[in-house]
Amino acid sequence: AIKTVAQMVPGDVIINEFMVDGVDCPESNDQYVEIMNTTAIAIDLLGLGYETQGDIGFPGGVVTIDRSIIVEPGGLAVLRWNNGCYQDIEREFDYDFPVIRLGGDRLRLIANGVVIDSVDSRGWTDPAGHALQLIPDFANAVDNDESENWCVASQRILPWADAGGTPHRVNDCSEDTSQAVESDDEPELFPDTGFYE
Repeated sequence: AIKTVAQMVPGDVIINEFMVDGVDCPESNDQYVEIMNTTAIAIDLLGLGYETQGDIGFPGGVVTIDRSIIVEPGGLAVLRWNNGCYQDIEREFDYDFPVIRLGGDRLRLIANGVVIDSVDSRGWTDPAGHALQLIPDFANAVDNDESENWCVASQRILPWADAGGTPHRVNDCSEDTSQAVESDDEPELFPDTGFYE
């Protein structure tokens, strides 16, 4: 059996890794997000929404996966910004927007209007040149809300790249790896735009 988006419940798929600023490309042209199937059955991502808040000049919003992508139990799927320079990474879906805000953003996976997973990295340290990866012991939709359960990728994303990341590979962090660190600074929302300062 294959679970569809219409049958999803919160936590069935989670955000497992994301790249904000890989430094190998101009602007945000190296962004991607990796999704993990946490269930014991295969899931079809057709119809799943991926949302960011974005920033001024870099549109946020929602993109909906418009084709069948089957992710096996414990498996991974990578969504990559279509303008990206990491053309050689293994991925399932390219999108034109939304863009992850530099300096922190709220990323969400949405099925039929229900938030399946959300990671809010506003206030976290955003390591330029490295993806943030979920420590494998915390691969669920509750623990991935906390910055201390993430680490900075150290493996090169591609042999030629300076950036660290492991799209479609096992996260290379452990509990004693350098963590993303929360800041005391809270972002301010511009009320008329929905963008963060």
